[in-house]
Amino acid sequence: MKNSVTNANSCSDTQEIESVPAYRQALADEAVSNNVSAVERIRARLALLESYIPDSPVPQDEVAAFRGRIAGLLGEVKEGGKRGTVLMHAHRKLRDLEDRIYIPIRQTAAAEFDQMRREKPDMEGDVLLKTLVGAEIGEYQARNPEASKIATLAAIMRSSPRADILINMIRQRNDKHPAAVFSWCPMELPLQGV
Repeated sequence: MKNSVTNANSCSDTQEIESVPAYRQALADEAVSNNVSAVERIRARLALLESYIPDSPVPQDEVAAFRGRIAGLLGEVKEGGKRGTVLMHAHRKLRDLEDRIYIPIRQTAAAEFDQMRREKPDMEGDVLLKTLVGAEIGEYQARNPEASKIATLAAIMRSSPRADILINMIRQRNDKHPAAVFSWCPMELPLQGV
C-alpha cells in the first residue's frame, strides 16, 4: 500500500524519526485499520515493536539478533502473506516477539503504579493519571487538540503498552492485588464500554 506508514518510514533507527510518539501512533492506527491488508497490519505491528526496542530490557548484545528475527518475520510475511497458514504462523511468532519487549515494559509500569499507590494512597484517579501518563496525554493533545479525553486515552493505550496498563490500573484501582501483566498489542477500541 503506497500510503502505508510502514512503507514510508523505516524505524531501524528511531533517532531519525521527528516524533517517536506520533510515529508509534500512526503505526498503531495502521495495525488495527480495516483499510489495509493483513500483511500491512503485521508490518505495522513489527515496525511498532521495533520502535520499542530502545525502551526494552533486551541486552545490547542481543539487539542485532532480535532485529534479525523481526526482519526474518517481515520477509516471511512479504513472501507468503497471501496464504492463511503463513499469516497464522506469523501472528504466533509476532506475539512471541511482542511479549519479549512489551511484557517487561508493562511490568515496570505496573510496579511504578503500585509504588505510587503505596507512597500516596490518597491520590485520586485524575491526579494519578496526570502523574503517571500526563506526558503522553499532553503530547497527544498537542498534536490532536480537538480530541476528547476518551479518544485521547484510547489513542495512547493503542500505541503504548506502558500507558495501556497504567490507565487500566488507574481505572481498576485494585490496591489489594497487583494487576496481572499480560501480553499487549494495539487494539482498535481499548476503552470499549467506557
